[in-house]
Amino acid sequence: GLMGFSAGALHAAIAFALEPLVPGVWLDAAPFTSLRGMIEAKVRPFTGLIDLTVPVTWAVYSWARVFSGGLLDLYSALDLLANCSGPPRHLAIAAGWFDQTGPPAE
Repeated sequence: GLMGFSAGALHAAIAFALEPLVPGVWLDAAPFTSLRGMIEAKVRPFTGLIDLTVPVTWAVYSWARVFSGGLLDLYSALDLLANCSGPPRHLAIAAGWFDQTGPPAE
């Protein structure tokens, strides 16, 4: 099986969904909305009275794409997990309302 925390949990979820031979996975504080969603969740508290969340998120994500060569968010963990096939397998998700790593709003 696999176990991941934070971004590692996102990657474990993707690996679990893509590889039907993995019997189970434990995901702890996974940012299921990928990098764009995680940037938005981290930026939102600092945007003030004027909601600048969308333009700031777009700018940060765009620069991240430039520096990574465009290889960001190739897979959606939520979409992949929703469409898992094969034999029955085990999936455990750990998250809390006070989690600062992967906010529950995601």
